Amino acid sequence: MGMYDQIENTLFCPFCGKKNNYFQTKDMANMMYSWTIKDIIKFCSDDDVITIYDECKKCKMWISINLEIRRLKTNEK
Repeated sequence: MGMYDQIENTLFCPFCGKKNNYFQTKDMANMMYSWTIKDIIKFCSDDDVITIYDECKKCKMWISINLEIRRLKTNEK
């Protein structure tokens, strides 16, 4: 199973619209750290893609989101 990092941002389920606030990833340090999406943007290089995921607490659908750092940095400006 291994360790993972937690994402602190609250994001909406794309299936039912409910807020979910416990996403995780194994694409960062894997040391049980807490990250925000802004932290990930600062830490990662432009060509990285970080996958965050969670199961929706309401509809039980599996949510998997690919954060393309290049696009996120472009949208921040």
